Amino acid sequence: MLAFNAPAVPAKTIAVLDALGMKPATDPALVFKAAHDWCVALGCKMKLSEFGVPEADLPQMAEEAHAIRRLLDNNPRDLSREDILDMYRAAA
Repeated sequence: MLAFNAPAVPAKTIAVLDALGMKPATDPALVFKAAHDWCVALGCKMKLSEFGVPEADLPQMAEEAHAIRRLLDNNPRDLSREDILDMYRAAA
């Protein structure tokens, strides 16, 4: 989400990266890599498959996530079901 939202809230993205001790960036690819690498360094599992989530479940998961409007309505960028599915596929 940090990388997805970076174009909409560049100053906030830079502030988050700075708070985590990372170089400032607003390019989504660079933000994603920085945040991903930071989580990996902490020992976080970063693949849904590591939690036993089958790829066939991703479309339904995206549909259900998209229905949680209280979270999505407050996001800086509009998230479509496909945006969510793309994020899940990237984490599969």
